[in-house]
Amino acid sequence: MMADVLDGTTELLRRIQRDLGDLRELTQGNSESVRRLDRRLSELSQDLEVMFKGEFLGIRAHLETSMDNKFDALDTKLDEILKRITG
Repeated sequence: MMADVLDGTTELLRRIQRDLGDLRELTQGNSESVRRLDRRLSELSQDLEVMFKGEFLGIRAHLETSMDNKFDALDTKLDEILKRITG
């Protein structure tokens, strides 16, 4: 009777030990996955920053060019008007 209890306890302890080993492996795998995800998010953050800066600078350059062209056209019209007025 006592031997059966000890055998059952020993088997239970072995199962718990195996389960703890499995849990340890899963935890380590999970930790590695989190590290990889964190690294990838950092890379994506940098990529997005570069993309947004590039896009913003492109829009800004287009706006500046557009404004310069409009001011040049306005300047030309004002010169024509001044020439007509001053003869």
